[in-house]
Amino acid sequence: MLVCCKPLEAPPEPPVPARSAQGSKAKGPAEGATQSETSQGERVGYPDYSPGQGGSAVPKAPSNPANTANNGASGPGTLPVPQSPSSGSGNNFGSLINTLVGLGTSAYKNFSSQNRSGGSVQSPPSQQSPPYVPTPVSTGQNQNTAANPTPAPTQNQNSMPSAPSVSGIPAPLQVNAAGSARYQVSNYGGSLQGNKARLAAAADSAGANMQEKALIIAIAMQETTYMRGSERDGSKDGTSSANISILNMNIDMVQMLGYSRGDGGAYLNSDEHLSEAVSYLLKAFRTWGVERTLNFQRGGRNAFNDGVSYGAGDYRNSIATIYNKIAQDQALLTDGRRVEVNLVGV
Repeated sequence: MLVCCKPLEAPPEPPVPARSAQGSKAKGPAEGATQSETSQGERVGYPDYSPGQGGSAVPKAPSNPANTANNGASGPGTLPVPQSPSSGSGNNFGSLINTLVGLGTSAYKNFSSQNRSGGSVQSPPSQQSPPYVPTPVSTGQNQNTAANPTPAPTQNQNSMPSAPSVSGIPAPLQVNAAGSARYQVSNYGGSLQGNKARLAAAADSAGANMQEKALIIAIAMQETTYMRGSERDGSKDGTSSANISILNMNIDMVQMLGYSRGDGGAYLNSDEHLSEAVSYLLKAFRTWGVERTLNFQRGGRNAFNDGVSYGAGDYRNSIATIYNKIAQDQALLTDGRRVEVNLVGV
């Protein structure tokens, strides 16, 4: 018995979505638009995570409206509009893959082209080091430092300048100080009187006028009690800050004024050479002026330059106070009394 079977039929193919124009290109964005559309009305630009027919989601890329060209053309720094496949065959998944590949290739070409042609993609600016500024270095020396700040005191290796023409002992002393320090007058008798007479004679021998003699005695009153050579501060001997004679000059100062013995000032510390020590102080007065000489006495070159280092202002005030008292009572030039101002040493 023969049995006839109906031949198997192939299942019907799913319908292909209709397209208005097979193989048509995607339109470029209209002027001012930020998204592109295909002829079907699908969004193929960068919508906000809207699932397509294949269920995929494409993230939104940052817009760059400044570099977007009109009429669908790609300007510098922009990505080209993705195009739909030229054939009606295939499915949306394949179309999406081709679109993404095209986007990546175009972005790479644009990036490379812009780097070569000076486009909007630029290398980060190179970091330039700030200009070198030297840091001031402390010498660590005391107030009579032999450092060389600017301006340095003018050297005077020449002979003694002539004495200024001054009558008597003019007061008050003009050294940018009021001369208002607290003081007392004490009498030390013959011991001080004899040494004071010796210092006054040394000043006369060096050519000091009355004002300069009063200044020299005022400084000696401040630096010592009895005006003895043994009262000189020898704690800095052998350094560039060594103190010279009972006038407490420093070695740097006398060397600037022409002292050339390589003995650290020992020659000038001798009582027999007091007149020569006085001559260097006179030369300083006549070369730099009294005010800057007193600054140098107190605080070396630092005080010479700024007028304040190491209490230079207090020192000038003390000397001015003693000098002004001598100008009022000139017997202080020869007797055994001392004008005493309590000034902290440095």
